[in-house]
Amino acid sequence: MMGVGKTTIGQLLAKKLLIEFIDTDAQIQSNEGISITSLFKQHGEQYFRKLEAKLIEKISIELPKYVVSCGGGLPLVPFAMEKMLTNGTVVFLDAPPTILFDRIRNSSSRPMKTTMLEFEKLYEYRVTQYERADLKIKALGSPESITEQLYKDLVQFWS
Repeated sequence: MMGVGKTTIGQLLAKKLLIEFIDTDAQIQSNEGISITSLFKQHGEQYFRKLEAKLIEKISIELPKYVVSCGGGLPLVPFAMEKMLTNGTVVFLDAPPTILFDRIRNSSSRPMKTTMLEFEKLYEYRVTQYERADLKIKALGSPESITEQLYKDLVQFWS
């Protein structure tokens, strides 16, 4: 979900694992030449999700090992979660919606501005797909402590 720290924690984890990090939002911005917010305004969320699904498909073919931070809506795109579960280890970074909303509400770079009530409904709508992940990590505390816990859980999961 937006605001949980996917990019920050993903970067820290990739560094710790000594593998490449890819942020799908940043990659799409680079490919399209416009911000995610502008992309949503000009073309809508469905267009963005199609770009994201295509990128995940491309990444899964091209790279042998990587940490990917994807947009919070990608797991709801048909077959995207299946693709991610088949080709990697999926991690659900979780935090209460009230905390997440507090983190993002003043950000101008978030395409899905909303009220707290709408945000909670969005979280509830998405969480059933998120729960399908291989691992679930409570994303509370510092990015470094969350990354350390995630690393330990991944080592155990992979062994």
